Amino acid sequence: MANEIPGLNINWQIIINLLSIVLTVFAIFYLTNKECIQHTDCGPDAYCGVDDKCQDFPVEKQQSGNVVKEQNSLVLLSAIISISLIIGSIIYVKRVRK
Repeated sequence: MANEIPGLNINWQIIINLLSIVLTVFAIFYLTNKECIQHTDCGPDAYCGVDDKCQDFPVEKQQSGNVVKEQNSLVLLSAIISISLIIGSIIYVKRVRK
């Protein structure tokens, strides 16, 4: 009776088997609920997103004959972070020298 805890009649093999069955069922549900696995599963005008669903590519908006592309400029953000790092390092050096 090496698989039993003294004082309790629990067989660990049964518990391990039940846990492995439950984990297998969850894994099957997870794998079957995916809409896509690769980009080729979605078609020519979509891609496979992080949430395993097909996402449409961003499209260009037409406004009165002009093409407007949706883009985010990160130049201002990177400039703010760079300047704050430089100011922070100057303050740190001045405090260390005192």
